[in-house]
Amino acid sequence: FAAMPMVRHARLVVLDGLPGDARRNWRIRPRPPVAYLLFSAAYEGELEPFVAALVTSFGDRMGAVFGRCVGFPADPAASAEISAFVRRHLQEGLITFSTYRGSLADIRRALALRDALVALVADAPGLDAAGLRARLALLPGASVADAGASG
Repeated sequence: FAAMPMVRHARLVVLDGLPGDARRNWRIRPRPPVAYLLFSAAYEGELEPFVAALVTSFGDRMGAVFGRCVGFPADPAASAEISAFVRRHLQEGLITFSTYRGSLADIRRALALRDALVALVADAPGLDAAGLRARLALLPGASVADAGASG
């Protein structure tokens, strides 16, 4: 999913059953051989380009991930058939929300900067002024001018 810039979040969960499913009984051991794969994704854009990006990003692994789902196309590269499969099983969310206001690229840059700052703060006690300036210049998005030459 990280190779798909339009994806805000994606989640795969294996469920032993669904509400109202008579086969669902959490106390049965061993668990029954019925399971469901819940795939949830929030993405920017339309469904067809999203599915095409899924097929491209997952490649041969598409069948390994979704191949046990009843009705999933035998050819894991068949974008049109996979799109039809997704449409048959699609449950559109009524509410989509995000605590972030930027694009996925903005969020990734901000998280990289946060991680670099945390590492810098951890190392700061052992750095002199020149070392600190050099580390500041290495921060994501920083330039040598940003680090400054004064104090």
